[in-house]
Amino acid sequence: MKVVNGAATWLAAAAILAMAGITAAEVIARSFFNVSFELADELGGYLLVATVFLSLGPALAGGAMLRVEMVEQRLPAPVRRILDILFHLMALAVSGIAFYWIWQHVASSMRRETIAATWLETPLWIPQIAMPVGMALLIATLLVSLVRTLRGPAA
Repeated sequence: MKVVNGAATWLAAAAILAMAGITAAEVIARSFFNVSFELADELGGYLLVATVFLSLGPALAGGAMLRVEMVEQRLPAPVRRILDILFHLMALAVSGIAFYWIWQHVASSMRRETIAATWLETPLWIPQIAMPVGMALLIATLLVSLVRTLRGPAA
């Protein structure tokens, strides 16, 4: 999972750099040449969604997901373990439902050959594919983390 989450992190970082580059090019073009590429908003939106979804698994693996540590640290170890298992099970259920509906949306875009109502006319399944990929990565990371939690601390 480390390799896959590492690759997702690099892709998300590349998307952020691409957003910055596109935005900078747009600002320069508008400021100095009085022209617009008319695609910065569209591409920036696609890249932002890709960044968010591709970062879900790595964020969980890196311990960057929100937790109420102030309360959690005061609980006895057995209670913390039970809560951790419940968290993983609930997160898997929610993520599984989200994955299903996101995939239905992407499949619908593919079937209907939906394109963006913009100058680029982007086939929408292309930028949308980052969403189920990111959710699948989150689910895989949750499963690995759940197995580690169930096994308990390493001796």
